[in-house]
Order: sequence, then C-alpha cells, then structure tokens
Amino acid sequence: KGIIIVLFVFLVISFIDSNIIFSSVNKIINYSETHTAPPAFYYHINSSDLKVLEQENFTLNIEVKGEEVPDRIYVIFNGNKHYAKKKNNTSFEFVFRNVQKNISFYLTDGQLHSQVYNLTTIPKPSLQKFEVVLNYPSYIKKESDSLENIGDFEVPEGTKIKWFFKTKNVDTVKLVFKDTSIVKDSDAFGQFNIGRTIFNSHEYYFLPKNRYTDFSDTNRYYISAIKDQKPLIKVEQTIDSTNNLLRYFSGQIEDDYGFSKLNFVYKLESWNENKKTPLAVSSLFSFSNFYHFFD
Repeated sequence: KGIIIVLFVFLVISFIDSNIIFSSVNKIINYSETHTAPPAFYYHINSSDLKVLEQENFTLNIEVKGEEVPDRIYVIFNGNKHYAKKKNNTSFEFVFRNVQKNISFYLTDGQLHSQVYNLTTIPKPSLQKFEVVLNYPSYIKKESDSLENIGDFEVPEGTKIKWFFKTKNVDTVKLVFKDTSIVKDSDAFGQFNIGRTIFNSHEYYFLPKNRYTDFSDTNRYYISAIKDQKPLIKVEQTIDSTNNLLRYFSGQIEDDYGFSKLNFVYKLESWNENKKTPLAVSSLFSFSNFYHFFD
C-alpha cells in the first residue's frame, strides 16, 4: 500500500512539472558534469536597428526581462565601461555620440554579460567644398567673379550663377529654390554643377543623398538680388529774355550703373516724327550734368 502511495505522488509531480523529476535524475546520472542555474534575467535589444550615419548620435534602447532585474547596466566598448541610463524598472538607454566607425560592444550588470553586438556606421552624404561662379549682366560692365565655399551673396538681378560642388558619399544632389528644384546625379568623381539666372532675392537649399539616405542634411543659403533702378533725369528750361525762341536746357542724370548715351528729343507741331540730338555724357560715372541750347 505504501508503494502505491509513493508511485501516485511521483505520477502527480511528474504530471505537474516533469522538470522537477527529470532534472534531478539528470544530475544524478551525469553527476560528473557542472550544472548552472538559468539566468535570472536576459538582455533584449533590436539588433536589426544597429545602424547609424557617420558622425551622428545613436540611442541604444535596452530591455531587461526576467525575474530579477538589475539596478544598473553598463555598455562595454573600446575597453571602457559606460553607465546606461535607467528609464524605468525594465528599460535602459545609452547614447553613442558622434559615431565615426563601427563599434563592437556588450552589456553587463557586473556579473551577467550579453552577447557581443555590432553598431554599423552608414556613409553620410556630405558637401566637401563648392565654388560659385557669377556671370554678371552685360549692362553693368563688370567681369565675372568666383566665390569659394560662400553660399550667401548679393548680385545684380539677371546674374547667371553656376555652382560647382565637390562631395563625399553623394549619389544625387537637389538644389531647391523658391519656385523650382534642380536635381543632378554625381559624375565619377563626386562632382556636380548646377546653373540658374537670378532675378529675385530668396533662400535656397542644397540637399545631398546616397543609396542609404534620402535628401537630408540641409545646407541653407540666401541670395540677395539687387534690382536695376530706372534712370533719373532732372531738366530745367530757361527762356532767353530777348528772344523767346531761344531756350536753354540744363539738368542731371543718375543711374546705378552709369550711362551709354543721352539724347535730346524734340518735335515741332508741324512735324510727323521726333528728332533727336545726342548730348555728351560720361559713361564712367553714375551721375552727370548736361547742358543744351535750342533755337
């Protein structure tokens, strides 16, 4: 009867949790082997997200699951131990700053270590240098200029501008203006050139991208367009006191880029067409006086 009771208890225990019976039996059979208890917790991170753009920060989110959660977790890399910030009872985070290259790391609470993980850097599209060539409109009589690594500038309206970009890790660039966008693919040397004639002041953007990223890392600049002002003419007429058919004209002309010519235009009532007489003015200055005698 006692044997029947023991067998019954054995069957009930094995039905509830067979590990209680068989793990103990295992230890008896394999008495020479070392048996370790299962860990009280384990680390969990999403290893598929371990990618970061060069020179960017990366936030590592850590989840701890198990019966006993540690108060502190450390991230070990490059031979150094770094404290992970605790967000709540089971969550921690650590920020890798300005990541320049791939990093191998593991987690530990001081006793239990995780597997080794790898944080992979992704090539970041960047602008190395650029040149801006300014071809001014002919009426201002000024030679072309070039600017090195200067994106903000002031030009007369009608200036033709060409940008030459030297880039790194860039497949395509987009130059965004107020009213349009220009997209260009890189040549074999990572160089681009884009041209546009400027008539109005506006901000513009340079956006690079490669096969790992979308258009990002915006570089913002501003072009100020100087409007061509209309010439100003002031004229005074003086009538001869002895003969009202004799008239004297004097005045001033002013223009922001000087003058090429000035005409005195007149017409009698009996004429069908205007007549004009060239007046002498200097093309070297933006302001000039003029005089004319008419009879």
